Amino acid sequence: MNTYESTGHIRITKVPDGEAPLEVREAWVGLTLPCGPYLGFSGVGEERGVLTGESVGCPTCGRYGFSVPQDEAIAILEKAKPEAALWWKKHGFPQVDQYFGFAEREAEIVSGISRQTVIHVTDEMQGQPER
Repeated sequence: MNTYESTGHIRITKVPDGEAPLEVREAWVGLTLPCGPYLGFSGVGEERGVLTGESVGCPTCGRYGFSVPQDEAIAILEKAKPEAALWWKKHGFPQVDQYFGFAEREAEIVSGISRQTVIHVTDEMQGQPER
């Protein structure tokens, strides 16, 4: 069970970046996937590769993207491209309560999503500059 209800939907329009083989990443293109209600910013922590856990991209840049529950995504992928879904399953996916991240540039919004506003609150903003 996922930690939030997937109230939004996206359609993957470009081959996602990532550590999976190209043909596995290409299999996502054209699929409509459920996701969280927000187009969120990943700048809170480092983005990590789904397989190696290694830092990917600019560790402090972040990006806007969509969180897609792994279990739902793989079930949809399995119907469209069973061989790609099998690759994920052989590599230990879906993981319980985990999400795939798709960048804003890799998908289009179909329904139910709004952009999250991110505000970085500093100690000075909280009236505690000595912290």
